[in-house]
Amino acid sequence: MATGHIRLTSHHDPHLPAPPRIQWGDPDPARRGPVIATLTDPERRNAIGTHGGAYSVYRAMAVASGRLDPSFRTDLTDTAPTAVIG
Repeated sequence: MATGHIRLTSHHDPHLPAPPRIQWGDPDPARRGPVIATLTDPERRNAIGTHGGAYSVYRAMAVASGRLDPSFRTDLTDTAPTAVIG
């Protein structure tokens, strides 16, 4: 199904074609295939670490393009959780 836009998600949509196969161990990213950090399709996962949510792709793109220092940490002064936990 062509949508006319780029899908910024690693979660498989059963209405779309299956994600490309990964060529494990290939050092060339074009031949290896995309980085997939899915929580719902572990058979295709090829990334480890914390699942950063929808905005993690924007952070990664900003760091890769040199527009954001990779050591940047958000200043959470004067913020509060949206829900009390515990």
